[in-house]
Amino acid sequence: MNAFTADWLRLREAADVAARSSPDAKALARSFAAAARGGRDRGLVKLVDLAGGAGANVRFLALQVPGSQAWTVADADADLLAALDAESRAWARRVSWQVRDRGDSLELGSLQRVIRIAGRQHDLTDLENLGLACDGVTASALLDLVSAAWLDALVAKVAAAGIPALFALTVDGRADWTPAREDDGAVMDAFWRDMARDKGFGPALGPSAVAYAETAFRHAGYVVETASSDWHLSAGPLLTAVVDGISSVVGADAWAAARRAQEGNETLALTLGHTDLLALPG
Repeated sequence: MNAFTADWLRLREAADVAARSSPDAKALARSFAAAARGGRDRGLVKLVDLAGGAGANVRFLALQVPGSQAWTVADADADLLAALDAESRAWARRVSWQVRDRGDSLELGSLQRVIRIAGRQHDLTDLENLGLACDGVTASALLDLVSAAWLDALVAKVAAAGIPALFALTVDGRADWTPAREDDGAVMDAFWRDMARDKGFGPALGPSAVAYAETAFRHAGYVVETASSDWHLSAGPLLTAVVDGISSVVGADAWAAARRAQEGNETLALTLGHTDLLALPG
């Protein structure tokens, strides 16, 4: 299974939040929140975040969902789940919320709302034993890593539960480099092909994931909406990491050297395409 470190997730979080704060992407998040709440004024909304790592998706969505919530973050990585605890406590301090350790979860909140966050170590290749007794399921930066067969099984499980689903920040194959180079197309084509490697779920869908998920959910009777949630990167640690990551995968040393020089001159920028997908029971 693909390994992501807490440092990488922390590095990308600001770009993720900015991408999901566009009017269209934020509207999807609010629609998901309303569907999960289901018209109830009170009570805990129960939500499951798949491959939630250190909790960035929870931190973004918890502010969109009205009222009190109980989150289960399912992830196979014990280190990331440990980081979930620390990051959740730091977030509570930033928004001036109280923190209570309930043993099996953290309880954050104010007089107006309570947010319970519990990490659950679970191998997501085992969908059969993944409980979805909840009001909604979500994930961020996951669908491009999974296989068609895995996604079909997840869609069937979500549809059987009759719950809404929101999948954010799926890479969709668009990359606009400024300034452009003649070899950009070849480099990125090689990178997208590499994304199809098995990440532990079977051959990955990569940039075709959104289109595949949209079709699968529609066939399951869901109403589907999508919105762009693109990264807009300029010189900085995240853009450096993207250039280095692409180079390490495809071996584009000359391309990467030129891009690093442009970044050093603060002339390099990248718009990297991502798409959010909302699926609501029909």
